[in-house]
Amino acid sequence: MEYKYLAVNRNGSIKKGYEYAENNLELLRLLKRKKLLCIKYSKVNKIFSRRSVNIVSYKDIAMFCKYMCIALETKLSFIEGLDLIISRINNKPIRKSLKIIKEDMGKGESLYRAMMKHRNIYPNNLINMIKIGEDSGNLKNIFNNMESYYLQKSRLRKKFFTSFIYPAFVLIVGISIQIVFMTTILPKFINQFNIDLTQLPSITKFYLNTSEYISVNKFKSLVQIFIIVALVLMLKTNKKLRENITRFKFKIPLLRKILIKKIRQEFSNSMSMLLNSGINLVESYDITTSTISNKYIKKILYEGLNKLITGETLSNSLKSTEIFEKFFIEVVAIGEEGGRLNESFNTLKDILTEDMESFLVKVTEITQPTIIVIVGILITTMIVAMLIPMLNMIEFMAL
Repeated sequence: MEYKYLAVNRNGSIKKGYEYAENNLELLRLLKRKKLLCIKYSKVNKIFSRRSVNIVSYKDIAMFCKYMCIALETKLSFIEGLDLIISRINNKPIRKSLKIIKEDMGKGESLYRAMMKHRNIYPNNLINMIKIGEDSGNLKNIFNNMESYYLQKSRLRKKFFTSFIYPAFVLIVGISIQIVFMTTILPKFINQFNIDLTQLPSITKFYLNTSEYISVNKFKSLVQIFIIVALVLMLKTNKKLRENITRFKFKIPLLRKILIKKIRQEFSNSMSMLLNSGINLVESYDITTSTISNKYIKKILYEGLNKLITGETLSNSLKSTEIFEKFFIEVVAIGEEGGRLNESFNTLKDILTEDMESFLVKVTEITQPTIIVIVGILITTMIVAMLIPMLNMIEFMAL
């Protein structure tokens, strides 16, 4: 959480600034360390947050974890290790943040505390795992597992976006052609030949009316778009509305299938990584659930966590959520009975990742021809809108 604060230093000077903290008590502790007495503070709305938007991919995070693992293997100190990474890392936001982290660690802060200030760059999951690694003295193994975890997420995300880039590009080109046709080509054609507007077919009249509206109300249309975007951004901060939208998404069959597959894959991947890192079952479940971005699903998974804490088996806890399929539950149950739960999640991770990749290929195979057909229909309507008036004009001239 980002806070805006007003404080006084020992000299009585007023200091204003922004600070990241988990809660208000931690904020006060952080300011006290800086020898500041807080007078006033407030949470910063996500929409108006001053923190910069940094482009950091999962691959960049994986490379950071790899370099940290190498530094720890060579038994370098944290400061020496960070110097090595700063000289090797290519991503500018990460490099810049590491320089600040190095300074903070030089002042006695832990790696976890220093990285907490850069949560706009590093995922919460990684920061939480670093805390666990520092507490258990198993940081090298944590970074090694996190590298594999983020490389896999990077590969899946790349495949996901690749599946939709081509259809989206074709659709945008088709819509752009439609707009140019409506606002430029068709009006010039009608005006050049002085065609009687009352004699035009319905499709041509529709295009002309739309063109006239866009031309006359350019400023009004831009204002409307701006208002809609602003409302969407404001509504995104409404937790209840976000949850209702998520519920609605799960009522759409294809979207529900994609979301459920994605959540199952992410859950098994995270649980596999955490259990292999030596984290206990309850804590692994808790951390995994905290990384799920879907608020509606997160709420359901936390209900399963409560059952696990009260003594229920993991398989029964997951079954109660009604998110995981029978095969998933059975594999988890076998792992529980044999005391090899980490191996069960390793198996599920591999199977579900392959299943997700195959599903994305199928979606691509369906989406691409569908978009091409839609664009084809749009272009056909343009041709018809011009061709019919031309044929009518030729017929009239022949008479």
